[in-house]
Amino acid sequence: MTVDSDPLPKPADSPPDETILSLLEEHKALPTNTVAAEIEASKETIRDRLEMMATVGLIERRETTNGEVWLTW
Repeated sequence: MTVDSDPLPKPADSPPDETILSLLEEHKALPTNTVAAEIEASKETIRDRLEMMATVGLIERRETTNGEVWLTW
């Protein structure tokens, strides 16, 4: 009996970064909720991806009175 135990996420398991970056480039700034709605993924999943992109310098995160906003430049 073989058990498929591939712990690595497959590309379909996470939203493509190119799509997220394209949205941010088009709008220049978007809140996490809007990105999640456009990509049709959970807010938590999108926040994780956005934080990873911010960590490597692809985007910038700003805290506003309404919550967080992600920016491209």
